[in-house]
Amino acid sequence: MLIALFWLRLEARPVAGSEWLWVVVLALLPALAPLLWLRLALIVPTALVAMWVALDLSSTDGRPGFFEPVFVRFDDGFFDYYDVRVPFSGIDHPHMHGVLVLAIFGFCVALAQFAAARKPLPAVLTVIAGAGWPAALYPVETTFYGAMILAALLWVLAGLRAARP
Repeated sequence: MLIALFWLRLEARPVAGSEWLWVVVLALLPALAPLLWLRLALIVPTALVAMWVALDLSSTDGRPGFFEPVFVRFDDGFFDYYDVRVPFSGIDHPHMHGVLVLAIFGFCVALAQFAAARKPLPAVLTVIAGAGWPAALYPVETTFYGAMILAALLWVLAGLRAARP
């Protein structure tokens, strides 16, 4: 949730809805599988659903198929981050919002996989990158966010050091 909170700070007027919550749940689902190969295989369908949810593929734009609209919307949203100041309006820039939601998914799926594999160092680095990147894009004049990242890092380390049940 901390990763989602930091990424959602980049939106001044967020899009109404809870796509970000759905993609966090989708990111956690593959980590529940008992075997590594099954966890990795389940990432593919959850990523496809996350792309569909985040980039709002239910609305038609005249493009056939699935992957071309995904690529076009992701490309537009990604490169808008170079042209639009943050915090941005998610209503005025829906493709940027979609890229933001996919970033939440990507970091959460990586964190969940490293936690499921009981790899503390990659999990800590994922938290640092997932929360630090948006904090660098839109810095604040307080140490509260840094303290939140530190608390999350300590929580991850403490959770992964516990003996396996």
